[in-house]
Amino acid sequence: MELALTYHVEGPAEQPSAEVYAEVERQVVLAEGLGFGHVWFSEHHFHVHLGHLPSPLTFAAYLAGRTRRIGLGSAVVCINLHQPLVVAEQIALLDILSGGRSSVGLGSGSTPAEFAALGAAAEERHARLAEALDILELAWTGKPFAYAGHFNHIPDPVRVLPCPARPLFPTLWLAANSPASATLAGRRGLKLMLSRERSAEELRALDAAYRAGREAAGFAPEGGITSASRAMYVGENDAAAWREASEAVWLLNARMRRERPAIAALPQPQNVQEAAEQVQFVVGGPERCRASVRELLDVLPFDVFNLQPRWAGLGTERVEASLRRFAEHVAPAFRQ
Repeated sequence: MELALTYHVEGPAEQPSAEVYAEVERQVVLAEGLGFGHVWFSEHHFHVHLGHLPSPLTFAAYLAGRTRRIGLGSAVVCINLHQPLVVAEQIALLDILSGGRSSVGLGSGSTPAEFAALGAAAEERHARLAEALDILELAWTGKPFAYAGHFNHIPDPVRVLPCPARPLFPTLWLAANSPASATLAGRRGLKLMLSRERSAEELRALDAAYRAGREAAGFAPEGGITSASRAMYVGENDAAAWREASEAVWLLNARMRRERPAIAALPQPQNVQEAAEQVQFVVGGPERCRASVRELLDVLPFDVFNLQPRWAGLGTERVEASLRRFAEHVAPAFRQ
C-alpha cells in the first residue's frame, strides 16, 4: 500500500495566504521524509470551503523545488472550470519541472458558487469531463491535432508544448462521487480517487462501477488502482487523541452540516464520537487507527491510503505529531 496526503489548504479569510502555504509546505517536506508517496492539493476559489489555493498545480510546481521524491499534484483540479488545452500544458510543465513526479487528480467540479463566478457551465458535467480527457490524451502525444466535440472545438491543428517526457495520461487520477464518474475512470484506464465522505455502500457501488467500466473497455477489472481516504488524527493513545482532536471534530461536523445536506439531515450528535463518525473523522491511538484502515480495506480493496491530516482546531504542532505517529506506528502494518 502506498500513502498519500490531501490538503484543502484551508484557513480563515483574514489569515495571510502566505502563512497557510508555509505551514503546508513544512508538512509536505516532513511527509516526504516519513515515506509518503503522494501529496495532493484541492482547488478552491473565492474562499469557498475555506480554501486559499486557486491553483494546485502552481503550488505543486513550487514544491517540486523543495522536495526530491514525493509525487505532487491535485485532489482535484476541477477541469470543467478551465480550458482543457491550458490544463494539458500545466500538467506537462509540472511533470517536467518535478522530474516525472506529477500525480494529478481531476474532477468535474461540484461547487455552484465557483461555476457561477467563473462563468463556467455546470450542466452535463460528466460529458464535459469526458471531452476534456479526450483533449488531454491527444495533447500529450506531441503531435498536432484538431478536435470537434459537443463542448470543445479546436478547428485548426495545434501542438501542445512542453511535450511530456513520459506517457502522462495513464498517470491521471479521476475523482468519482457518482457511478458515472467511476465508470468513466474505468473505461479510460485511469486511476480512481474516492472521497472520504462516502459511506461503505457508496464506496462498494463506486468500486463496482469502476471495475465494470474497465471490463467494458477491455481492461482487466482487477487491474485498476484506487485510493481511499479518511480524515485522521493519531494520538499517543485513544484518550489523548480525543482530548487533542475534539475541537477539530466539532468544527468539522458543524461545517459539514452547513455545506452538506446529507450531513445536515442526520440527528445532532450527542457526543464527540458520534460527531466524528458522521463525518468519517478517525480519532484514536495507533491501534485504533490501524483498525480503521483495516475496516476500510474490508469495504473495498484499495492501493493508496489517502490521509487528510490538517483541520481547523488542531494546530500545526499536533498535525505534525499525528503525521509522525501515523508513519511510525500505523503505516508499517500495511507496508509489509
